[in-house]
Amino acid sequence: MGCFQQTAPETCPTDVRPEDTASLPVDTGEPLGPRDLQQNYPDAPENGLQILTPALEVPPYSEVFFCFYGTYRGPDVGVVSLWSHSVSDYNHHSLLMAASEEDPEDGSIVPCLFEARSDTLFQAVVIEGEESEPGDWLSLPEGYGGRLQEGQRWVLETHYINPTADTLLVNDAINLEFVPAEEITHWIAAYESFGDPDVPAQSTASHKYDCTWTEDYELLSLFGHMHQYGDAFTVDWTHGGVTERIYEVTDWRPEYRENPRPVTASFQPGEFQVQAGDVFTTECTWTNPTDQDIVYPTEMCSLHGVISPAVLPILCEGTPHETD
Repeated sequence: MGCFQQTAPETCPTDVRPEDTASLPVDTGEPLGPRDLQQNYPDAPENGLQILTPALEVPPYSEVFFCFYGTYRGPDVGVVSLWSHSVSDYNHHSLLMAASEEDPEDGSIVPCLFEARSDTLFQAVVIEGEESEPGDWLSLPEGYGGRLQEGQRWVLETHYINPTADTLLVNDAINLEFVPAEEITHWIAAYESFGDPDVPAQSTASHKYDCTWTEDYELLSLFGHMHQYGDAFTVDWTHGGVTERIYEVTDWRPEYRENPRPVTASFQPGEFQVQAGDVFTTECTWTNPTDQDIVYPTEMCSLHGVISPAVLPILCEGTPHETD
């Protein structure tokens, strides 16, 4: 099992850190009224489900996190593909998360709250034999799949930035493809860990945290997540008294926030086994050129992946790493 490393070419500038909106279409003219950018997304497969939001209104010059709630009503199934669709020019992410009975009722669309983090239900995944494309985050053999149970509450979390003078009308869809639960021989679930950044104004800072595995798992994918102020992201694996680097992105780019495919490491079944007691140490480094301190959720330091065998997501709140 080798480590994943991503290093930008030496010709790439490392001192340029665009703001979130730098690469987005900008309209500096007078507002002309709402711009309807809603899309007619592809239908879900016949043996699947589409979660489609109503129109979402993004005010001029704003950054908005919408949370759209619902409940799965159907038999227990295996999820063998997940596709996320959004208005790409203005969307930063669209995720399917687990919700609880205490969350807003089905059909509600509310601003997302970040006092408590929710578990990701499924990472993007394609099972062999289903439709895929180059660069998919994770492709697995038949027999693998995520479990979706009758009555599972979900929340579609979507993040939009509008750098224009117009109100934007947008929509999102997540398409899921199912197989009968009895066809799944290897259940998979999302793995996530996170640490809280604190980057003082006009400074460079790092945050390093540990997560200890409590059970044995097969690790199938990994990718880091930061925002536009990120510099570098690394993960070290300590097992059997040995520490080795398994993931490294030495020149973080803002576009990885929305599309982590270029910095995603995927592993074949059986290639990467973690055991109870193993430790992942994640470190993020940022440069803050602004006059304001930067904290969560403006910046993040989270590690994401897929594990097996597991039917429920695993979320680790990292423990600050003790300096030797």
